[in-house]
Amino acid sequence: MYPSASFYDQVEQQAQQDRQREEDMAFQARYESERRDRAMVRHELERGLPEAEIEERLELASECVRLNPGADARAYIRRLIDEENSAFHLLSNAEEPLHDGLPPATAPNGEQRPEEPQSAAPPLPEQPEIGGPPTNWATAPQLGRNPKTAQTEAIAREYVNENFDPDDWVAVVAVNRKSGEILQRISPAQNIVSPGYQRWLRHLNATGSDVYVSLNTFKEHARGRTKEDLQEIRHLYLDLDKEGARKLEAIRHDNAVPPPNYVLNTSPGKFQVIWRVEGIDQDQAEAMLRTLAQRFGGDPAATDSTRVFRLPGFNNKKYPEDFQVTVSREAETGEVYHAEDFKVYGRDWERAGRMPASPNQERALSQEQATQSERDFAYAIRKLKAGEDPNRIIQKMAVYRSKPQYDKKDPTKQTAPAKARPYYYAEQTVTKAMATLGITKPPTREAMPAASSRETETAPSR
Repeated sequence: MYPSASFYDQVEQQAQQDRQREEDMAFQARYESERRDRAMVRHELERGLPEAEIEERLELASECVRLNPGADARAYIRRLIDEENSAFHLLSNAEEPLHDGLPPATAPNGEQRPEEPQSAAPPLPEQPEIGGPPTNWATAPQLGRNPKTAQTEAIAREYVNENFDPDDWVAVVAVNRKSGEILQRISPAQNIVSPGYQRWLRHLNATGSDVYVSLNTFKEHARGRTKEDLQEIRHLYLDLDKEGARKLEAIRHDNAVPPPNYVLNTSPGKFQVIWRVEGIDQDQAEAMLRTLAQRFGGDPAATDSTRVFRLPGFNNKKYPEDFQVTVSREAETGEVYHAEDFKVYGRDWERAGRMPASPNQERALSQEQATQSERDFAYAIRKLKAGEDPNRIIQKMAVYRSKPQYDKKDPTKQTAPAKARPYYYAEQTVTKAMATLGITKPPTREAMPAASSRETETAPSR
């Protein structure tokens, strides 16, 4: 008697699960190995060990070399050294030493250098560090700046001052595009606009990090960027990715919404639209964000109240060429809106912030609004409706988004980069899809790799 077709289906399904589990474990192992290698490079540079000797030691000790067969080990090690070494040279022309009373470190060439400021890409700690940049950055003497730097710094400072009171606690997030590592600080707004803090953020941006700021405030001394940490809703917003210019014009000509306070141009054809608001609670704000995204074709993944958006005046590091994020003001200065100013609630599914159940509407989301985030969201909706386990959806999406995506018709054209934290991104996307469908039971974190269990905050928007 021959096995049934269902038996072969089960065998194939189990084999596929095993392959995906192996890919998950390999990705996590490579990530952890690079973190260890980076820490070793930083330590040996602090000791003043010659770079050639660091290369030799790391080539023998690195697990990442073994985990990436065929890769150029020396090129990988050289990259780590260059990235960690860049912080040592930024302040080399300072007018006075920045060692806070401690003896300055010795550089590999025997010269003295200031103590290393915190790297552009330290790993996010289990309890995110509060406050501003390292002390030596906050107290460093002001170096000469060119007029363009002064102008862009003024843009960022004015933007923060217009949107927050000096004692508001705001989150700043820096994501390093090269290493994928994330740095988060939750600080009073008056600290963020200080010259030392701004200089530190510019260093992070210059060495490969995108810079983001929260649009809502957090509780004083908050140690994370979760919904429980949120203090007050200050803004509603939309992330317009594909066909951004057309969608922006639709917003400008729609009487159901007031003129936006700000429009950020984050890259060619992509915009972030922001309204200042007051008197709106967290649940109401998130329902409104979902409805706005549905109405105008915004990114459905950017509809949470803890979202961070790009800080104008800084460069977008996502593309081969830097793109400076600019801001334009479209409402009267100081204008603040209320819930009744947004007349976008019509059908019950809009009021509840739910996805339309029509197959035609769902296909429109997955095909016409063809950003990768929207396709991921539609995929999660489709799988949840089919009854698939949310944890299984998260695992599949995490593996898929751990690699760059390319156009099926043109394999040389990249349509979406790999996510810096794919498990975190997948969990957030599936959780939002569950909320959209009214599924209240959250996915269990036990199904996630250990390293992602600390990732409780929402990822930055583009």
